[in-house]
Amino acid sequence: MAQIRLLIVLLFSLSCSTRLFAQAVDQNGKPMPPRSPVILLPGYKIDVRQPIDSEWRIIWKTGGLQLDFGAGGYSEDEMKAVKKDQILWTQEQTINKHLVRFLYTKSNVLFANFPDLNARFKAHIHNQRELADMLLMVATYNEDWYPLGSAAIAPVPKNQK
Repeated sequence: MAQIRLLIVLLFSLSCSTRLFAQAVDQNGKPMPPRSPVILLPGYKIDVRQPIDSEWRIIWKTGGLQLDFGAGGYSEDEMKAVKKDQILWTQEQTINKHLVRFLYTKSNVLFANFPDLNARFKAHIHNQRELADMLLMVATYNEDWYPLGSAAIAPVPKNQK
């Protein structure tokens, strides 16, 4: 029985590590370049995270906005947890033929969710420029994603707000 448990743990570990380090491939098995869910504005970079069951990216700019993006799998819809008395405003719009729901809180957190695509954005907004940047990038969201050059990929610095 202990051997079976060990085998199950090893197989699970192998499947997780394979997903973590696997590079996306196209229909022909050729490696795909890194991609972004939005068109990045000048100065923005993307930190590509590799959760097991979904997509996760952090779009960021030095000294500026840090925008979290999650899609697929079991990515949590944090918008549903916001209490009604904490909501400043909500809006809905159709972008690229998909409904998007926006919610802005009293603590300056802006959510943008594409419910039919299971895609979510979230950022703490510090000023009007960050608000504009987030709205402009979210408006370019496309489920097919956009190719990125290697210069646009960088981890978020530890001292980033």
